[in-house]
Amino acid sequence: MNFPLPFQNHLAWMLCFGLLGFGALPSGTASAATPGDTTWVRAHDARDLVWNEAYDAYGEFPDASTSYGRILLYFTLGCASSGCSDWDYTVLLSLVDTATSTEYELGRCITPYGGYMRNGLKGFNNNWTRTFVYDVTDFAGLLQDRQKLRIYYDGWSSGFAGTMDFAFIEGTPPRPVLSVSSVYHSGASDWNYSNSADFESAYLPARTLAMPVGTSSARLRVTPSGHGFDNTDFCAEFCERDYSVRINGTERFRQSMWREDCGYNPVYPQAGTWLYDRANWCPGAEAWTHFHEYTPESGAASVALDLDIDAYSWSGPQTPSYLLDASWVCYGAFNHILDAELLDILSPSTETEHARFNPSCGRPLVRIGNNGSEPLTSCTIAYGIVGGTVCYQPWSGNLLYGESEEVALNNISWPDAGSLSPRFFARVEGPNGSSDEVAWNNEKQTRFDRVPVYENSFVVWMRTNARPDQNAWTIRNDLGEVVASRTVFDGPFLLHEDTVYLPDGCYHFQLTDQAKDGLEFFANADGTGILRFARTSGGFLASFSADFGTQLDHNFTTGLEQGGVNSSESCEVTGLPDDVGGMGIAALTLLIYPNPARESLMVEWITAQPSAGLQITLRNLAGATVWQRAFDVDQGGPLRIALDGLVPGLYVLDAWSGGQRARQLVAIEY
Repeated sequence: MNFPLPFQNHLAWMLCFGLLGFGALPSGTASAATPGDTTWVRAHDARDLVWNEAYDAYGEFPDASTSYGRILLYFTLGCASSGCSDWDYTVLLSLVDTATSTEYELGRCITPYGGYMRNGLKGFNNNWTRTFVYDVTDFAGLLQDRQKLRIYYDGWSSGFAGTMDFAFIEGTPPRPVLSVSSVYHSGASDWNYSNSADFESAYLPARTLAMPVGTSSARLRVTPSGHGFDNTDFCAEFCERDYSVRINGTERFRQSMWREDCGYNPVYPQAGTWLYDRANWCPGAEAWTHFHEYTPESGAASVALDLDIDAYSWSGPQTPSYLLDASWVCYGAFNHILDAELLDILSPSTETEHARFNPSCGRPLVRIGNNGSEPLTSCTIAYGIVGGTVCYQPWSGNLLYGESEEVALNNISWPDAGSLSPRFFARVEGPNGSSDEVAWNNEKQTRFDRVPVYENSFVVWMRTNARPDQNAWTIRNDLGEVVASRTVFDGPFLLHEDTVYLPDGCYHFQLTDQAKDGLEFFANADGTGILRFARTSGGFLASFSADFGTQLDHNFTTGLEQGGVNSSESCEVTGLPDDVGGMGIAALTLLIYPNPARESLMVEWITAQPSAGLQITLRNLAGATVWQRAFDVDQGGPLRIALDGLVPGLYVLDAWSGGQRARQLVAIEY
């Protein structure tokens, strides 16, 4: 079975850290789970979505006997067997509770303008897919046994295809779900906005919501999207409005229903108005779900909740409409005090979501989060290439439960072009200077591609369109310093040739457009511009899409392959000898297996036997030595390292023999 890239990265991460057995792959039914495993359930398998209707299938989910720390829904959107549709349509993903027939929305996305896919243009074809990931842990009590899963396709032409896969990651959730209630649910029915009073009365009346005994916190999940625009205010699709939430008569939350990033959509270009910002959606992207945390008064058995959309007036032939879903989730006391999580690796990455700024040779970028009851104020991030040098970077801040932050890490030594299928890993360690109570969510891995290599001197070859005043470009080194730029152009439809000279290194080129419509867009009168990189001796090195929307990002190296470029900064390797990663140490060629390991590691030399005794040390990612021993290599190999008593996770193995050294990152699993 072939899996989309988010699956491949997720599977590799779980295999490496012992969270997935080979038998636990997506199928029509649930597979058995054991501690640390992930169970997969598939409900729809490339289901053709060809007309405006609901498509139902049943999923056989695990029973209530096992606790799951995280449940993720992977929804893979692709072209129908007859090809992609030209138009952008809403796709709703929901669970229909077989006991009550209540429908709970799990996720929402909008199809791209699929004309380029259908016609095989601009680098697309009908094999296109994009996978969206939704955290549905709040619905754990409903995702049990046999349940109906619904894909509603709000389209009037064929079509697209949908696959729903659920990953049940065994463990203890941050807090137990006591109840989940559907507060507002439009489903696929457009809620027409004639005026504020009628809209609130018909669709968003105040609700009284019960809270079970033992409720210590609650959360409101809200997914809105606005549609229709042929009126004086271009509402509700192209007008920015807020919704507000009053609890017990007091406004507690206010949220904008707007996305400003449509012009930076990773699915680009599209054969339509893909780059216009919209009311919480973009073609080819998901509708955002907003989360509002609430701490109830002690002993309160219920709350009065009222959600309202800011009032406005309009006139014209098309009535504004909204799709809106809101669920109220009540939780018991936190299960963990300290639980830091490595949520995502943004770069390097091969995932579609991060395609705009990848591949990368610059500073790795990760997202960390807090799942514990205590604010996360510090931690250490260990990172690097699997099997290579382990780097460490301290972080400090103040993240409350559910909050997250992107962290730019110091650059690393990248593998050379001869390395096969390199992987990058990152791990959070030592939250607030203490032990993390949850281990399975600390680490992630991702595949990555290498950046192109250009000559040290080349030409930025750009012909402007009718609005050169909207454009500017920069080239930055891996420290973020501008080393070349152009912010003023001589006029419209003129060719500009700027020769740059860049020493060996890693660089980031960025072209911006203030109007967010690139150098070419069919719906304006700006004409077409051109951007290329050219050799100083003639001929082109690279050509770029002019229909790029808000900005175009491109990473590259000059003079050397990515693995041969020394970063302008170095990462910190703490808790290890000072010369770790040094250039003057001869390599000791060892074979260390199996990796991941359970009961023992085997060490043998691939080429010549070490000339002196062999010293082996295992350290955890905090730098503490957990095992060490000297071996007499005259006794022959391979050598066996017993792993009794070591906690599952990542370790650094260092081996010394005379003036030679080997180092490898090893994983110990359950």
